[in-house]
Amino acid sequence: MVQNLALIFINNYRVLAIKVRFFMLSKIFSKKTVAQDKKEVINHHLECYRSEAFPTGILALESQFESKIEIGLDKDKSIVISLTLPFPCNGELDELSIVLTELIDQTVIFNVNYDVFSVREHQLKGIKNIIAIASGKGGVGKSTTAVNIAYALIAEGAKVGILDADIYGPSIPTLLGLKGQKPSSVDGKLITPFDARGLSAMSIGFLVDDNDATVWRGPMASRAINQ
Repeated sequence: MVQNLALIFINNYRVLAIKVRFFMLSKIFSKKTVAQDKKEVINHHLECYRSEAFPTGILALESQFESKIEIGLDKDKSIVISLTLPFPCNGELDELSIVLTELIDQTVIFNVNYDVFSVREHQLKGIKNIIAIASGKGGVGKSTTAVNIAYALIAEGAKVGILDADIYGPSIPTLLGLKGQKPSSVDGKLITPFDARGLSAMSIGFLVDDNDATVWRGPMASRAINQ
C-alpha cells in the first residue's frame, strides 16, 4: 500500500536544462527590421535544427501548432525571435540563442509564449499535467525528488505547484524553508498556497504542529487530501 505520496502539478512533462531571457511583447520591437541576410541565416538554422524536443525542426511548429514565428529587433538592437511552444524548454533555447549569436555576430534572444497541452485527462481544473512521486516505504527521498523536479521544471519555464500528500510525516515545509509557517485564506473557504521562490506549495505540515500526532486513517486521510 502506498503510505506516502507527493504530487507535482505542472504545465508540462519535459525536463530540459538552463534559462532563457524574456521580454514583454509590448516592449520588444522597434521600427527597425533585421537585415535580410541575417534573417535568412536564422530561418535556415531554425529549419535545419534537430533535437529530441524538435525532431522536425523549429520552423515546423508553425504548421504543426499554428504558431507564427516572428523575427524583429528590440530597443537594444538585439534580434528577438518570438514564438509559441507546447512545452517549456528554456535551457535548449538558451543554448540555441548562443549558437545563433555566434553565427550572425549579433545578440539573439528568444521570446517564448508557452501554450502547454495536457498529456492525460483529469478532474483538476486549472492544472495541465500531474507528476506523482510515490513509494510504499518512507524515508527513500520522495520529497527531495519532488522538490528537485519542481524547480527543474520552473527553470525550464513551467508554472509549478507542489502538494505534499504525506499525512504522517510531511517534510516539504522543511525542504522549502517554510517550517513553522501557517497558511491563510482570503475567503475563509480555500487555503492560499505558499510561494517558495516561484513554487506554489501546500502541505499538511502547514496545518498540523510537529508535536501533534496525526492518527487519521482511511476516509479521514482521503478527505484531508481532497480538501
